[in-house]
Amino acid sequence: MEISSIGTVIMAGMVAAGCIGLAITKNLFYAAITLMMVFLIVAGLYVVWGAEFVGISQIVVYVGGVLVLIVFGILLTQRIQGYKVETSNYRIIPGLIVSGAFFYMLVNLINNLSIGNHTEISNEDTVPQIGVNLVTENILAFEAIAILLLVALIGASTIAKPEKE
Repeated sequence: MEISSIGTVIMAGMVAAGCIGLAITKNLFYAAITLMMVFLIVAGLYVVWGAEFVGISQIVVYVGGVLVLIVFGILLTQRIQGYKVETSNYRIIPGLIVSGAFFYMLVNLINNLSIGNHTEISNEDTVPQIGVNLVTENILAFEAIAILLLVALIGASTIAKPEKE
């Protein structure tokens, strides 16, 4: 067994443990931190599998954008309403049924997958090509997204700061 295969199995186990922890925790802030751990490990899996750009995009988009907004939402909700934000596990049976059905469909899909003659994947390094494309042809969209995320971060921090008396 290769090192990358061992690393994949270990990281897949960590993702599964993180998902279980995410499902059973009642504190939303801890759930968000657990979700961040899962996103980072999934990004590591992408890097191990040779998809560096997808791994970096996973970190930038999900950990850097979506998860920060979730944490800001949790912290602002706690500040505005003045109580701890917790969840309950009263829908665990329907959740287990739906996730079991999804797992069953996923296993069937993988078992019925036909692996035939496919085109060979090139081992060229595409990350520099994508980087050059972002800062040449698509610079306007790249800068607009960066400014939008910056304005959202400044607005959220302005709303979250304590009021002066």
